[in-house]
Amino acid sequence: MGSSPTSRPKIQHFYFHQLERVLDAEPLNTCATTAMNLPSPSNGKLPQAGNIMLEPHGWRWVWCIVLVFFGLSLAKDVKILMWTDELFTLFTARQANVNEIVQAIKEGCDGPPPLYAIFVHFLIPIVKNEALAVRLPSTVGFCAMMLGLFAFCRRRVSTPYALIASMLACRVTLYYSTEGRSYGAILGCAAWALVCWQGAAEGPRRLINLAGLGLFLSLMMALHYYSIFFLGPLLLVELVRLVRGEKIDFGILAAAAVACGVLALHYPLFEAGKRSAAHFWLPVSVVQIHLFYMTFFLPIAGFCSIGILALAVFPNLADEHRPKPVKIPLREWIMIAAVCLTPALVVVVSKYTTHAFLDRYVLWSVVGMATLASFVMCRGLRCHRAAGFAILTILLVAVAGHEAVGEFSKTPLLREKQAVLDRLEKLGNGQQAILVTDSHAFVELSYYAPAEIRNRIVYPVRGELDLRYRNTDSDMLLFAALAKRTNLHIEEYGKFMAEHQSGFLIASQSDDYLPVHLMLAGLRVTPLGPAKFPMVWRVGPR
Repeated sequence: MGSSPTSRPKIQHFYFHQLERVLDAEPLNTCATTAMNLPSPSNGKLPQAGNIMLEPHGWRWVWCIVLVFFGLSLAKDVKILMWTDELFTLFTARQANVNEIVQAIKEGCDGPPPLYAIFVHFLIPIVKNEALAVRLPSTVGFCAMMLGLFAFCRRRVSTPYALIASMLACRVTLYYSTEGRSYGAILGCAAWALVCWQGAAEGPRRLINLAGLGLFLSLMMALHYYSIFFLGPLLLVELVRLVRGEKIDFGILAAAAVACGVLALHYPLFEAGKRSAAHFWLPVSVVQIHLFYMTFFLPIAGFCSIGILALAVFPNLADEHRPKPVKIPLREWIMIAAVCLTPALVVVVSKYTTHAFLDRYVLWSVVGMATLASFVMCRGLRCHRAAGFAILTILLVAVAGHEAVGEFSKTPLLREKQAVLDRLEKLGNGQQAILVTDSHAFVELSYYAPAEIRNRIVYPVRGELDLRYRNTDSDMLLFAALAKRTNLHIEEYGKFMAEHQSGFLIASQSDDYLPVHLMLAGLRVTPLGPAKFPMVWRVGPR
């Protein structure tokens, strides 16, 4: 028998009450203003028990860490050579004005919305160094993420565990701190959107926090279309309020509506970009769900296991005499859990709609994963400061070691196609055109190769052949647009073949079909140098 209408709210309230008991959480409509029995920020005082190295000066420590990290990232921005996607950002940002940037995006010169390229456009004349200009917005956003995660978690846990959240997210997404695409900036917006959402729910400075929430959500939408999925967890929390018979927070819904309005302004660009996604170079598969969590969540869970091991080896860490952490509102548990689970939903939706997905499209979910790990470790270790400090030290050493040893000790090389450049340089000077069939190799060589090579390389736009052999036309559409907007040597394949009947060279990768295709067409294709990829072929009539 079904329950009567009058009994359903009681049953729903019972289930949510049990969930609150399991999580030891504050009810959805209440808030906790302290962490680890510390007084709220309004009185500005700390108890004697918290007067240790980290606790009284948490914000000073996090600012010191972030400023050091920012300085190292700037050095990397200048030193490391740009790769293909970053150069696409640069080519778009080089347009004459903002209108031309928007038009270039609409024509297909790049996939993301134009805002990031607009930032770079205005930075290039100021900073002069193009690599730094391309990467600076992402670096600033990444550092903002570290500060935002600390601010969000510090309301609930002690300083070491709040810093752990920042460093966990930093460690697993470190690459994006110096990549000249929008993902580092999106991470910063996501973290501060959570801070503003948390502040708006707790009352003080509500209007300022709602305005900040609307701003950061809008920036996310203007930086990447897939950021629309970040609204899902926000709406889920309000849905739970509705189910429980509580008042919906219309201020938060209004902030989300503003962000949706910003995304709607990009609809013409989104529609234009759907053509290149029809035969996307990487088909969407549910296997990508597994790969995403293996890449980002598994390392975070590994650091969580350090805390569990510490609890097993030193059971007195869970001594009941130790202060318990403050109860975390149920709404925050729901929010961060939903953010963690959103990538699985995005993969499934993308498979049947846009047909395009890469793990970096939902990189912002790492913000939720790091927060969840911080909360779980703090509760499991009962906010034991020494254990938190030990885990934090391990994370700092891991990040510092990667920065100092992993990056600055390396000689600057092309990120992907250094081997192609090495093979072409061994050929010496010549007059014949060089057909570079790999799009990444062509873009990197067009920017970094010596002039004698750069002036000879050509990229062939061969849409029909790509569809036949690779089942994708992404490169064809992209480079056809770039040919109109840049001075890159891009030619239609049929036209190139007609103009170079006497012969030319091909710089080929292992997965390139063109040498075999030309052999079948009756041309003489002869390898030059050792038979290992990348290979250089001489093509001529029989």
